Amino acid sequence: KSRLTEILYVSQRTLRNVFRNPTLVVMRTVVTVFFATLVGLIYLQVSRVEDPGIKNRMGAIFFNVTNQVMANLSAIELFLKERVLFIHENASGYYHVSTFFIAKLICDLIPLRIFPSILFSTIVYFMIGFQRTVAKFFIFYFALFITTTCGAAICFLISASVEVFGIANLLAAMSFVLMMVFGGFLVEVSSVVSFLSWIKWVSIFRYSINILNINEFSNLIAQLSL
Repeated sequence: KSRLTEILYVSQRTLRNVFRNPTLVVMRTVVTVFFATLVGLIYLQVSRVEDPGIKNRMGAIFFNVTNQVMANLSAIELFLKERVLFIHENASGYYHVSTFFIAKLICDLIPLRIFPSILFSTIVYFMIGFQRTVAKFFIFYFALFITTTCGAAICFLISASVEVFGIANLLAAMSFVLMMVFGGFLVEVSSVVSFLSWIKWVSIFRYSINILNINEFSNLIAQLSL
C-alpha cells in the first residue's frame, strides 16, 4: 500500500472521531466569534486621530496576535490522547510515523486552525476599521494564519515530546508567555539584559506584531489632533 493510501485511511478515522464528538469544533468556532466580536467592540472603528488612534491600533494588533497564539493550547492533546494506540499500530506495521503525523496535521489544521483564523480575521478587521484595501486585508489574514500555525507547531512539538498533559500544558504556556514578553509591545527589548534578549529571535509575537504594524501604519494618513 502507498503512503498516500495510509494517510487517507488514518485521516478518515481521525475525522470520524472528530464528528462523533464535535464539541471541540463547535466551541472553537463559538469562542472565535465571541472573542472576535469582543475585540471588534473594544476597538470599534478605531479613531484616525493620532492620539489615541496609534495607541489603540497597536493595542488591537497585540490583542489579536495574543488571542491567535493562546488559542492553540488546545493542540497539546493532539498526540497525547492517542499515543498508546499509535505506538501499538506503528509497531504492528499498519502505517509509518510520517503517515500518522501528516494525517493529524491535516485533520487539526483545517477545522481547528484555518477556518477559525479566517472567521476571526474577517470579523475583527472590518469592525476595528483597519485600512480597507484588499492587499492589506490579505496580509493581515496571512500574518495571523501563519502566527496560528507557528503556535500550533510549538504545541505539536511539546505534545509529541511529553507524555503528561499537565507538564505539556505548563511548558506551552511558559513558552508563549516568554515569547509575549519579548514581542516588543510589553517591554523595550533593547533594555533587557543581554543574556535574555536572544529570546526575541524566537518570539512569534515579535515577528507577527512587526508584520501587522508595518501593514497597518504604512500609507496611513493620521488626522492630527487640534
